Amino acid sequence: MNFIRKVLGIVATQLTFTLALAVAASYSSKVGHFFLRADVAIVSLVVLICSICALMADEENRKSVPFNYFLLLLVTLAESASVCAFTAKLEPTSVLICIGVLSVTLLLLTCGALYARESRELQNALVTSTVAAGLIQLFCLPFLLLTFYGK
Repeated sequence: MNFIRKVLGIVATQLTFTLALAVAASYSSKVGHFFLRADVAIVSLVVLICSICALMADEENRKSVPFNYFLLLLVTLAESASVCAFTAKLEPTSVLICIGVLSVTLLLLTCGALYARESRELQNALVTSTVAAGLIQLFCLPFLLLTFYGK
């Protein structure tokens, strides 16, 4: 259970950082234009590929505590730059709606994973969480489409 909490904590931190930058890129034209530059995209792609290869190539890299966190930080920064390039041209409202839907979806899946004690319970909890998250996404889809295509 401690391992699951540690992994979920790392993923939550990565996601929070990425989403904060995505909101900044959609709200601020300066931040958005920075992430749309070709040199930023090339550097983030090279950093992403190199850090993922370093994590995959050697088991020691995955288990070495300070070094694997550093590699995860590099992966997070590179992926955040890519997400910011996508969100730079979007309306802030649509970015916030997507973040809200994603957050609720992940919260439901996390609750399902944390509170299940057996594999059968885990399967039932994840299916229920996925159905609930899908219904929330369907409910939010018209609002999201309105922000994309106007009123």
